[in-house]
Amino acid sequence: MLEHIYPKMLNNLSFIKEHESQNLVVNLNAIRIIEKNLRQGESIIFKYYLRPTDLGIKDIRYILRADGYLQEDVVTIKVLERGEKFSIDYSCDSKSLTRLKEKKFVYNIEYLGGNDETNSFPVNITPPDGCRIARASWDSNKPEFNNTTWQSIGNVSFSKGKAEKLSITANFSETGLRKSPPWISIGSYNKEFETDLAVYEDYDEPAIVHYEFISLILTMIAVLISLIVAIFSIVEIHYTRKEIKLTLIQMKQSDALIVSNTSTIEKLTRIINKLLGD
Repeated sequence: MLEHIYPKMLNNLSFIKEHESQNLVVNLNAIRIIEKNLRQGESIIFKYYLRPTDLGIKDIRYILRADGYLQEDVVTIKVLERGEKFSIDYSCDSKSLTRLKEKKFVYNIEYLGGNDETNSFPVNITPPDGCRIARASWDSNKPEFNNTTWQSIGNVSFSKGKAEKLSITANFSETGLRKSPPWISIGSYNKEFETDLAVYEDYDEPAIVHYEFISLILTMIAVLISLIVAIFSIVEIHYTRKEIKLTLIQMKQSDALIVSNTSTIEKLTRIINKLLGD
């Protein structure tokens, strides 16, 4: 009898070749081969699959037992993520580009793991439609690029957690909005970027370059016009108040004149009545 024991690693084994089945019995974490007599020179090949649930260094303990035979050992394995992973972003001094004028893009690339702590991968630069790459270089000492295919001449080494900078100079032959910078692929990892670039003709460049200044001037003009309107409104309100005050004075004077005239008429009326009575 041969027995193989390991903790919590055995699950849903299937044996699809019936003629090779050796009367296997699965019991908890052990697999037993019963009533198998080996001749001299014969051997048993036993294959199984592990499916780890987390990453890191793991110790696999196994025990082999047979009549008169015992072997026990620990095998250390390293569980890694499947496929390499990177964080890649880029920057440039302006998202507004001039057609056929070269623009420098700086890519910040950080290896996040998924393989060994340090590993090497081929790097490819892919220009989008209407884009031509002029130059590409690393800030550190790394393999150069083929200036036709823009693939790295040899694999590029990356260390987990260490950022690398790649500078790419390119120009665009077509105008338009929502353009993308060159794409980057490292090993099996591909990165495409948001289409947030705008490409203009060269005669539009002065307006583009001075856009903020022009916007500031227009804002100042708008504020000045608003201020002038406010001043005229204040002056108009002032004169309106003066006219109202003058009108009130005239009304008071008219009221006083009416009162005075009324008093005079009453006196004349009494005098006339007195004369008529006499």
